[in-house]
Amino acid sequence: MEEKLYHSADKVASYYIHKKYIMSNIQGVERHIEDLITLQKVRNDFGEIQIPEFTFTSNGRTLEIVSQFIKGDQLLVGRAFIKYINMIQKYCVERDDIFTYRDISPSNFIIERDTNILYAVDLEGFGCEEHDIRMRKFKEKYVDCYIQS
Repeated sequence: MEEKLYHSADKVASYYIHKKYIMSNIQGVERHIEDLITLQKVRNDFGEIQIPEFTFTSNGRTLEIVSQFIKGDQLLVGRAFIKYINMIQKYCVERDDIFTYRDISPSNFIIERDTNILYAVDLEGFGCEEHDIRMRKFKEKYVDCYIQS
């Protein structure tokens, strides 16, 4: 995994998130592994939305994921909010592939400091989802809550 470096006046730092899950059964681990393998193959296919680099290992019912930590701010109303909503709609909701970012809550997106690049950071939020379900979720989470209010 390539280091993502953040510079300050007197140092350079890289950050990682290490998540460890103990699943209730092996099938849960296997399902997550399938989604993570697919995500590694297609992580560059989400247009302007970036996915942090990551690695994962499993042992029995345990799944561990190490991913780049993206230093920035959660997607909130303001700060060109509509621009980012349009990106989510185009690259996640309207995506032709059934494999997509299912958990499109604003808190699962980070706008990286200094670059303003939008990252989808909840790696467990990726998987297969039908287009009509995506459209309903998008309407509930964004259109009904933010755009029309």
